[in-house]
Amino acid sequence: MTQGVDADAGRQVQVAVPVEVLDDRALGPRHRQAGQAGDRLDARRETAALLGHQGAAPGPRHLRDDSRSFQRRPRLPCRLRGRTARQTGIIGEVAPSPARPRRASARTGHPRRDHIREGGPGGRSLRIAIVVPYDVDREGGVKRHAVHLARTLRGGGDEVTLVGPSSGGQPGPGVRGFGGVVNVPANGAANYLGLFTSPLAVRRFFRAAAFDVVHVHEPLVPMLPHYALWFSPRAAHVCTFHMYTEDEPAAWRAVRTTLGRLLLPRFERGIAVSRPAAAYAAATWRGPLSVIPNGVPTGTFRPPEDGEEDGSGRPLRVLFVGNWRDPRKGLPYLLEAHSRLRAKGLAVEVDVVGEGPSPVPEQPGVSFHGAIASEAALAERYRHCDLFVAPATGQESFGIVLLEAMASGRPVVCSDIAGYREVADREGARLVPPGDAEALAGAIAALAGQPERRRRMGAANRRRAEAYDWASLVSRVRDEYVAAVAARAGAAPAALGRSIAAG
Repeated sequence: MTQGVDADAGRQVQVAVPVEVLDDRALGPRHRQAGQAGDRLDARRETAALLGHQGAAPGPRHLRDDSRSFQRRPRLPCRLRGRTARQTGIIGEVAPSPARPRRASARTGHPRRDHIREGGPGGRSLRIAIVVPYDVDREGGVKRHAVHLARTLRGGGDEVTLVGPSSGGQPGPGVRGFGGVVNVPANGAANYLGLFTSPLAVRRFFRAAAFDVVHVHEPLVPMLPHYALWFSPRAAHVCTFHMYTEDEPAAWRAVRTTLGRLLLPRFERGIAVSRPAAAYAAATWRGPLSVIPNGVPTGTFRPPEDGEEDGSGRPLRVLFVGNWRDPRKGLPYLLEAHSRLRAKGLAVEVDVVGEGPSPVPEQPGVSFHGAIASEAALAERYRHCDLFVAPATGQESFGIVLLEAMASGRPVVCSDIAGYREVADREGARLVPPGDAEALAGAIAALAGQPERRRRMGAANRRRAEAYDWASLVSRVRDEYVAAVAARAGAAPAALGRSIAAG
């Protein structure tokens, strides 16, 4: 929790980041039913059989020594399930079940997991793979989250490799890309996944890398996250759920449930980026989830300095950031609202940043800038706008673009949807009904002639965003890693971990 002072109101403001633990009671009856015993043990055996076929190759039987990983681990007594860090001494969710330490077979050549490498002053370092299912050469919220997390962990002394599908072939230092990328359109948006990634290439990589922790984002999205889980049997596993939808087709729900039974029992720890994401994951994830939100680098996304920009004497500059090819982002409603405002004689300009189809719509006062790869250049766009607008229609688990605008000290107008309510509040944002161009136009018009009000809203947003800085959040994620390693080794987490100092 951070504190600030509202100079205009003369009072202290407290900003709380929603980092919490949701147990099976909080997530509802469907979640409690998802983990009944018999089918889960069968699912693990099916996965073991599948791995046995895929791993068949001359030489050492690389999966033989991991048969214990498919055995059912004892459940905690009812009185202990859902207990928090303060009750159990484990940061995150529940105390890990007792497990036998895992030692490598002399025949396999796998490195031993009996210790964690010594790090710098104050603790020990971890070797971490952060796995994303989407093309690392394209922009996206999950990739952005993983890149910032990896960067901050490296700053604390850990060895981190970002792993994901790559359509470009040369994703850059600290990144391991795999081919076989295919576009799977969904909800009007492109989704570039590693559906045809070679499992043998992934297996060779993970057998040689000897990671302590494999952190998989969106663990149910095929196929690279699945391979990363299967072919890193001696690592501790952590997963993060980002996805959320209000209206899920029955067919996808059935697929998701089946995949969850096959894959999720192998993860020691689970994280969700928001309460909506945690609720959506409840159908497949068994056990408490630590809710740790997305972060923002507040040093990059910062307010304009005094005298850096003077917006007087020019039209109100509105900014939209997002893949506007996706109808869920709601750009048509913003364009309609803009037309209404211009018809009333209000001087308003709209800058649209992000990927979209060609040709772009032609509308006076609207400029399309395409995707901006440079984070510094994107931060400049935020600083040079007067108002940030996010008119999404739904299916957002969290508003990363809202967080970037807030860190940049900008006032916000956004849709009143579950994911955006996780980030924005009414002190720094105007929330309007989704899909309502008239309400959107009214909110923009109400702020157009009030520069002092916009300034106060931007200052409140900056205070709130500072609580989401990655330097503050990364220690919570790393605590999950340490607890996962401890659960895997049957050791006490306090003996293995440290928190990364902010800086």
